[in-house]
Amino acid sequence: MKPAFVYTLLFLFGFLFIEAAFQPVDAQAANHVVISEVYGGGGNSGSTYKNDFVELYNPTSSSVDLSGWSVQYGSAAGTSSWQVTNLTGSIAAHGFFLVGEAAGTGGSVSLPTPDVPGTLALSSLAGKVALVSSATALSGANPTGASIVDKVGYGTTANGYEGTGPAPAPSNSTSIERKANSSSTSTTMGIGGADELAGNGYDSDDNASDFVTRSAPQPQNSASPVEPSLTVGGNGTGTAIIAPSMVNAASTTSFTISIAGDGTNTLDSVIVIVPSGWAWSESAAGISLSGGGVVGGTVAVAGDTIFVGKGVITQTDSCKITISSVAVPGTSITSAFIVETGLNGDTPVKIASLVAVTVIKIVHIADLHINDSQGVPAAPYQIGATVTVSGIITGDFSATQTNIFVQDATGGVCVYRPYRSYNYQVGDSVTVTGTITQFRGLLEISPDSTKYILTSSGNQLPEPFVVTAHDVNETFDTDIYTEPNEGRLVRVNNVTYSAANGTITDATGTAAAFLPNTWTPPTGTFDLIGILKQYKPGTPVSAPFTANYEVDPRTSADILLYPGPVLKAIPYESNIQPTSVVINSKTIAPSI
Repeated sequence: MKPAFVYTLLFLFGFLFIEAAFQPVDAQAANHVVISEVYGGGGNSGSTYKNDFVELYNPTSSSVDLSGWSVQYGSAAGTSSWQVTNLTGSIAAHGFFLVGEAAGTGGSVSLPTPDVPGTLALSSLAGKVALVSSATALSGANPTGASIVDKVGYGTTANGYEGTGPAPAPSNSTSIERKANSSSTSTTMGIGGADELAGNGYDSDDNASDFVTRSAPQPQNSASPVEPSLTVGGNGTGTAIIAPSMVNAASTTSFTISIAGDGTNTLDSVIVIVPSGWAWSESAAGISLSGGGVVGGTVAVAGDTIFVGKGVITQTDSCKITISSVAVPGTSITSAFIVETGLNGDTPVKIASLVAVTVIKIVHIADLHINDSQGVPAAPYQIGATVTVSGIITGDFSATQTNIFVQDATGGVCVYRPYRSYNYQVGDSVTVTGTITQFRGLLEISPDSTKYILTSSGNQLPEPFVVTAHDVNETFDTDIYTEPNEGRLVRVNNVTYSAANGTITDATGTAAAFLPNTWTPPTGTFDLIGILKQYKPGTPVSAPFTANYEVDPRTSADILLYPGPVLKAIPYESNIQPTSVVINSKTIAPSI
């Protein structure tokens, strides 16, 4: 957030505040304050933010006094009185207003300072929120009346909403956000999207079509930049990039933001706002400048806001601002560093360039294989949860699809999508981020190709974990509902194969194995290496997923045929005579 004395510092730098008129971004832009974002997962399992929140947006060209107004909440199926958070203060033209609500026990990031704090506990899946021009509690499932400025029902079970139906259902890790215009989507409204900075003013009075889900909630308060931003006389021009742009969770890192002019305007001032939840010294001592554009530059800091003045920043004489020793949040999140630029002493304006850092939290793969009693992935790594894993590629089962297995020191997992994004190689050390899915019982990660990191190639594979046929069948632990060997590279010794049944048999029993019918079926006794998978047959397929495990060799080289007699024990002599001796030995099977 911007602290209260930002404007004093700006005055010291000689900035001049100006007013500008904004135009609606869509023919159906609201002419009143609207509910722009709703998040009810605060503090829940899998959440990033500690609190629920309701964000308001003012799409008009005048500030609006909210004194005496209220934000109200009703449960999805509720028919009685609504709960109330009273509002004070005002919301600027094209500005935001944050109403912080109840906190849970989870989450790791605090909200930006709410303009009004509240205690309402919103559902993360379905509910109803209203912006009311009085403090009187609403009543009923779907109340109407002149005092209701805006209303949104969300989730399929909501019994109150505007228009044809409720807004889509959010979750513990996602929110719902009002569109900027009729064609806005979750992608265009997200970080880096075409409508990211276009405001949230679209209102057709139909919740079903006015809102999209937002994969990373973005609470904004009255200190946040207005949207859409306005470039005036070169203010807000230039580009910026940040390095590093991807970091590990809970690390301490220094970040450098490089700013260059657009080739036309010479910038003399820059503002950088560090995201909420990213702890650093918040002092000028933690900032260093470099680059030809800030040889005589000055630095001042107020809270999480950095002011750079007396610059001469052009396309060739850039400005580099290094923020030292920043404590990265402990959860996976993408956060934007706000960068504003100005010239000729004018008010800096937010630039169009996305300056974002993605935080990745590496998860032990074995932790993903914790299920409920039906073999379905359990929270916090339930189906749909976003996770990041790091390990060695142990298997690649398709030349046209992404169908690889990644293994770390704790276990292995399938990474699958129906097309191939990279030239995956067995032995690559990789970091993969994606969402949890399940296919016929097999746990999979559906990867985000933009967050795939190749660290090194040609690494030695982990030794196959030795199991028996009985172990394969008992992969699911019925006591604690885990399956730590699923997705792991394993080896089953001393087996025979039945091509008719697709099974392998050892001294402990018989288990499934998938050998393509284009391979020559092995005969005799051999050792088998492969990935331990799960495949429940049938149509349709549903839980429980606690059986149907199999070993799938990666190539025919995983079938280790015995080249000759294999001894079970060291041979020994008997019946020793002057001219003869009997050598006794025993092989693992009568035929070899």
